[in-house]
Amino acid sequence: MQHRYIVLGLVLVICFFQAAAKELDVKLNYGEVTKKELRSQMFEIQVRMERLLDSISRGQWEKIKLEAHEMQNNYMFKGKLTNGPDAKTAPKDFVKMESDFHQAAADLLKSADKRNANLMLNNYNRLVGTCLRCHAAYAPYMFESKDKYTPPEDLPQKYYKFPDDWR
Repeated sequence: MQHRYIVLGLVLVICFFQAAAKELDVKLNYGEVTKKELRSQMFEIQVRMERLLDSISRGQWEKIKLEAHEMQNNYMFKGKLTNGPDAKTAPKDFVKMESDFHQAAADLLKSADKRNANLMLNNYNRLVGTCLRCHAAYAPYMFESKDKYTPPEDLPQKYYKFPDDWR
């Protein structure tokens, strides 16, 4: 049963966490500095999610705690953008989704502290769910065919190996 969750999680990570290269949807009408920082953070989160999934599949509790701790305490407006020019203008639903993301990461950390694999998998699924809800609302292009969207030329090559990895 746990293997199904791990496989499902891996599929979701691969399919859905690489969408950060595109300009943020007009719902998040931020300046270039904020957009660039959010894109950069989405790539960092993608890497952390992949590490997290790998650590979960291997039962590497300390690595799980490290990644969950970083996700709980960083990213979006809880990190570098906390006092940025756009922090106070974020849409309420975006702020709620961000809060849900940080809470799911905190709960994942607690379940890893307890070494409770079932609870940890549930919290990992919650974490993935927060990302999917936000991406559905603010990055719907990630669900489109790659023929409908071309990633920008300045996409950092270090973050992907295959032509469709920008998703």
